[in-house]
Amino acid sequence: MDWRDRLPDEISGVRHTSSGFVASVSIPTDDEGFFGRACPACERFFKMRVDDWAALPDDVKITCPYCGERPDDPGDFLTEEQTAFSTSAAVAMAEQYAAEQVAKMFKGLKTRGSRRSGIRIKVTSRPPPRVSLDAYIEDKVRRVVSCDNCGTAHAVYGATAFCPVCGPRPAASTVLEAIDRARLSLALEDALPEDLRETSRAEGIFDKTAEDAAKEIVTLLEVFARDQFFTRVPGAETIVKGMGNVFQRVDDLDQLFAANAGFAISALVDAATWERLQIVAQQRHVLAHNRGIIDQKYLDRVPGARQAVGQKLNVSRADAEAALNALDAVVRAVAEE
Repeated sequence: MDWRDRLPDEISGVRHTSSGFVASVSIPTDDEGFFGRACPACERFFKMRVDDWAALPDDVKITCPYCGERPDDPGDFLTEEQTAFSTSAAVAMAEQYAAEQVAKMFKGLKTRGSRRSGIRIKVTSRPPPRVSLDAYIEDKVRRVVSCDNCGTAHAVYGATAFCPVCGPRPAASTVLEAIDRARLSLALEDALPEDLRETSRAEGIFDKTAEDAAKEIVTLLEVFARDQFFTRVPGAETIVKGMGNVFQRVDDLDQLFAANAGFAISALVDAATWERLQIVAQQRHVLAHNRGIIDQKYLDRVPGARQAVGQKLNVSRADAEAALNALDAVVRAVAEE
């Protein structure tokens, strides 16, 4: 039996080269056809479908979906488990090949000895048994993202801004996903055991979650509006020069789009939706720049506010969820315009 016939099933295509041997090693996949990848920069884990990976051109540069790292060699995305798996394959090949070479060296050599010395030498050659490579289990797929540009599916375990194949994903997709994450954060209190839920409520954790959601909404609006404006408007960089954080100022960015993009964002949604975004923008300003304390500027811009100057702004879960719904409606309306 040739030494290649004793190799593990995962090793195939063994052939001689000028420097030794090369072979293919099949990396295990999960039940859904995904296999793991690990970024060499941020070290975070993601997955790709094995058929998508096999179809990639040889010169492709894979992008980390979390941090955007793009190493020259796709092999840099091997996980520690895959590296160990490949190493065990190399060791199995070396053992089987070495055993065959030793057998060839002593082929035909039988028992020899000397009556005078009483020493007898017996040579036997048994190849090492066929072995199986160390198996590893892929982490369960929790969320699959399909790229809107190229259609590549990849499983992720956190927020992602890049497609592994074509790079940066559309802002609309990443913002809508961020909205869903914020909704999930607000809803976590419903899943907690009663005692832990009430303790968390007493510590103000849910209040903090709602305030964080309000602040993030304005940030997400800025990201999306900036992307859309720079995509749609020639010379956008020159137009917004000197305007400061215009994409955080709801009414100003509305006028900016009306004057340069051919439509006002406020005209794409109902009045209540737009008003909710205006209010959350003012809430964000108070939370970020005034430690959450109401000032006259806030009352002037939110005439229906119940608080007085000097009081603490309270953002409820319902307030945050309504604002997230408003942002969701705006993103979808603009993306379809």
